[in-house]
Amino acid sequence: MTDSAPHDRASFGELVRNLLTWRPAEAEQLTPEQQREREQRQRATETLTYCVKPDSGPHGR
Repeated sequence: MTDSAPHDRASFGELVRNLLTWRPAEAEQLTPEQQREREQRQRATETLTYCVKPDSGPHGR
């Protein structure tokens, strides 16, 4: 558990930094087509994150 802690902390810090640097104004500048593509990518990412569980399956510990 302690081995993965530093990595988790780094990932969380990255996530927070991304959230802080993301500006809603940027989304408004996208064309409707770009906005749709971005939403589809986001949905695909969320689906992958939900479906692929690293600790499950034959390779899990």
